[in-house]
Parts: sequence; C-alpha cells; structure tokens
Amino acid sequence: MSSRKLALEDIDLLEANFQSVQGAGEAQWLGFWDTNKLRARVGQDQLIGNADGALAVCLGEQVIGKVDWFTVSSWGRANTSACWEVAIGIFAQYRGQGHGTQAQKMLVD
Repeated sequence: MSSRKLALEDIDLLEANFQSVQGAGEAQWLGFWDTNKLRARVGQDQLIGNADGALAVCLGEQVIGKVDWFTVSSWGRANTSACWEVAIGIFAQYRGQGHGTQAQKMLVD
C-alpha cells in the first residue's frame, strides 16, 4: 500500500467509482459533485494545498481510492489553530480489507 499525488487520469477513476450510490456506498453518497474542479486543482497544485488536499491510495500500481484532509474549523488564532478532518474513499471492490484504515494511518504519520 502506498499513496501518491493525484494525476488527471486518476480523476476519471474517482468519477467512475464515486459518482453513483453503488460506487460511493449508501452512507457516503452525497450527490453528484463537480469533478471539473478536481481537474483544475490537479493542474494548479496537484490537490496539495495549505487548507486541504488529497492523495491517490494505491495497491501496487493500481489506484484503489483516495484519502483527503481539510480544515473544518479553527479555535484561537486562525493561522495556528486549524482543526483537521481526514476522509477516505475506497473503491467498492477493495472495501472491508483494511486499506482505508492503513491509508488514513499513513496520512496521519
């Protein structure tokens, strides 16, 4: 298991796997989202920013999902007190095998 910066071709995989109730899973289906924004971010900063980001989760060379992080709120001074949220999206056929847990642990480390 490894992670790497997202590439444009990865956005096609994310779109194919997460743009449906079956792909995202009933608990994670939040409706359709604009993947053009993701494509623009890949071109801008490969989805690695100061306030948020995402990495491809890979099993060997195969992308099996993504892990995200973003600020959700802050307390105290805004430039030093961000609260971070970590999210995971693993493609359906790879769920339940510990890949999401491992990817999140790797991100935190």
